[in-house]
Amino acid sequence: MLRETFARTCLFIAAAAPAVLAATGCQPLTTYRYTAVVPAARPIEWDGRTARPGTLRVEGTLDGTTVGEKLFPQLHDTAVLVPNWTLDGAATLAVAEHVEIGARVAYSSYDWTTPSANGTMPVPGNPSSWGIGPEVRFTIPLDHQHHFALGIAGNLMQFQTPYAEYELNQNTCPATGGDGCYLGLDQNGNLVQYGYTLHDAKSESHWLYSLGLYPSYAFGDHGEYGHAFAVLGLTAGLGNDGFTNMAQNGSTIHGTNILQFGGGYGINIEMLHVMAMLYKPFNDSDAEINYGFGFQIGAGVNLDLWHPTGKEDAARD
Repeated sequence: MLRETFARTCLFIAAAAPAVLAATGCQPLTTYRYTAVVPAARPIEWDGRTARPGTLRVEGTLDGTTVGEKLFPQLHDTAVLVPNWTLDGAATLAVAEHVEIGARVAYSSYDWTTPSANGTMPVPGNPSSWGIGPEVRFTIPLDHQHHFALGIAGNLMQFQTPYAEYELNQNTCPATGGDGCYLGLDQNGNLVQYGYTLHDAKSESHWLYSLGLYPSYAFGDHGEYGHAFAVLGLTAGLGNDGFTNMAQNGSTIHGTNILQFGGGYGINIEMLHVMAMLYKPFNDSDAEINYGFGFQIGAGVNLDLWHPTGKEDAARD
């Protein structure tokens, strides 16, 4: 139903303004289409404050990501499937005052994805996306009472990225249209139905980095009421050459850099640690992937493995 509605819209535009449609097209009629399931670009799931030395922190986070679908993609635009939901888990150990090291895992189901552009092809087998890698966190107190602090975090995660290549084959699309058929302009500028057949489907690995600055302010004499924090993050994302006339040896996936900003709140209640964040990437509708607002909700436990022998922070939440 949605595809039929969009096709009627394209036909209306074609009748009302053929020059505009010729310049943009509902979908580019290219020889090849590439697609992939890529991880959503998001800040590191953290609130800017490390645990006291000797603490093992185990936490999980639900990430919600919004993506605006590009309705009139052009030649060489990105066409990937991005998860609206990602489940993250991390385990970090506070090895010293204001220092945590550990690892993070991330998972998203194929059913949770949304296309970045109209005409994004499916990936056979409905594969999920997952990643794993090391993470490090630092907190720098900015005053004696530790009300103000600057958190610094970074991780490097390896993601398994399924992708597929499709080749133009108009014989696969009946004159009446239907599933697997698309609307576009041929080389003469005529609006036609056309189809694609699967040429190849594989998976490849990509290492993606994330960096973040987390200034925060703790409430209460000892931060017992939690802390508000801001975040400025730089994250590596993935795009591709989704609409192309050139065959590639493998996928067309390439890296991008995405700047994000946001803020949230974190608090410790006994052994329980909770946080929430709202963020927005610095991009617009012309970006390779049009990311909108996102959010994170996380919870975890702080497990004391040993007690430090030196002077502990008097103000730590």
